[in-house]
Amino acid sequence: MRAKISSYIFLSLLLFIIPLSLFAQNDENIITVEKTDTLNSNDITSLKLLSLKGMKITINGINDSHSIIYHLKIQANKQAMRNSFGNGELDFKKSADTGVLQFKTIETTQESQDNMTWIKALLTKHHNDGNNAMIKEASLNITIPANLQLILNSRYSNITLSSVTSKIDIYGRSGKIIGNDLGGPLHIDNNYGDIAINNTLGPVRVTGKSTTLNLQNIGSDLTVDANYSNIHANQVKGNINLQDKSGSVHLSNVAGNVTHRGDYTSLDLTNIKGRVDIETESGSVNGSELGSLRMVGNYTNVNVQNIRNETGVNIQGKSAKYILSFVNGPVTINTSYGNIDLKNIKGDLKVDNKSGSIQAELVKGQVTGNGDYNQYQLYNYLGNAITIKNRSGNVNIDARKPLENVSIQNDYGDVNLTMDKPFSGKVALHSLNGSIQTNLPLTVESSEQGSQNEKILKGKIGSGNGVMNIDSNNGKITVTIHRKK
Repeated sequence: MRAKISSYIFLSLLLFIIPLSLFAQNDENIITVEKTDTLNSNDITSLKLLSLKGMKITINGINDSHSIIYHLKIQANKQAMRNSFGNGELDFKKSADTGVLQFKTIETTQESQDNMTWIKALLTKHHNDGNNAMIKEASLNITIPANLQLILNSRYSNITLSSVTSKIDIYGRSGKIIGNDLGGPLHIDNNYGDIAINNTLGPVRVTGKSTTLNLQNIGSDLTVDANYSNIHANQVKGNINLQDKSGSVHLSNVAGNVTHRGDYTSLDLTNIKGRVDIETESGSVNGSELGSLRMVGNYTNVNVQNIRNETGVNIQGKSAKYILSFVNGPVTINTSYGNIDLKNIKGDLKVDNKSGSIQAELVKGQVTGNGDYNQYQLYNYLGNAITIKNRSGNVNIDARKPLENVSIQNDYGDVNLTMDKPFSGKVALHSLNGSIQTNLPLTVESSEQGSQNEKILKGKIGSGNGVMNIDSNNGKITVTIHRKK
């Protein structure tokens, strides 16, 4: 026990007497390296820039050029110059049709720390060299033939590219990447760094995480796999395929289709000519001017308008609000605990909802509703067929066109149907523990009271083939035709 106490006292005294300057960052002895060189690129088709880190890199493509010209400037102390920049010496080698440009590897002659105790390393300058590295400026400006394929590997660097017309692969980390006027396929892998691309002809693929993407004027397909990111894309001529978890997506003016996969994502979509296919949990979808929409996602609210294609909208989820308007096709919603608000639907409407509210106005197709505890409000209905099966909740329908087929079964709720146009066909109304009120000009076939609280009314109107069956338990049935004065 005494030996342990003595060791702690020794270490404490040792740390106290170590000069504080040993831990201080050395900002002296700044070295400046500045160099320009021209390299012949006649016999290569691709260029690799490797092991570049902590720099400002600018690459510009020149048409009809056969040379690689670079200007290097570094201001750093000895440790940084040696460890990060190979003492400022760029090495260019050729292998087959590929050129490789990178800093020379510096051979170290320092003693290995493998067998050092931590206290020995602490007391040597060798231990402190890495902490003394200091960089004031590091930049590399390169012009290359525009048609040269480019592979760039660089961490902690800000990279700007322009006017390169061939294939580009960039592997970065924790740095900003900017690209302008690019021609060939572009692939960027960059974590924790922003990406801004403007005006590309070829397809673009971006991978990474925790970044902000601004992508403009993409001439072909766009593929993004970037969790925890903010994605902005505008003027995309191809399809978009996105994977983004816990982020936000803003897409506009897309000529092709959009596919998205990723939970906890908010999507804002404008003017998507193709189909939109989304799968997300606990997200949100807002949009206008879409071709069509398929959305699968629980706890995901949807608010979209102006769906242009005849394939319409298909939604599957639960515990969410769905607002749709001006849909040029059918709408199908399969949900639980959903609140649904619809307007101007040209196609059929099919809703399967366990519990919630369904409000729809100006629906032109058939309406089919199925569920348990729903409130139905169907205003200004312009179709001719309604089928609703509901367990508990009121059903209110205002029909503006002649109805041909009506089938409503509603337990524990009222049914209120008003019509602007006459109905022609068979009618059967049944209420248990409720009442029946109607001004239909029925030729009554039977009107009976099966039990004390059961009422049945059957009859026919005109010579049409329409069928109206309304059944309500513990509710009131009211069927009314608006009479013209």
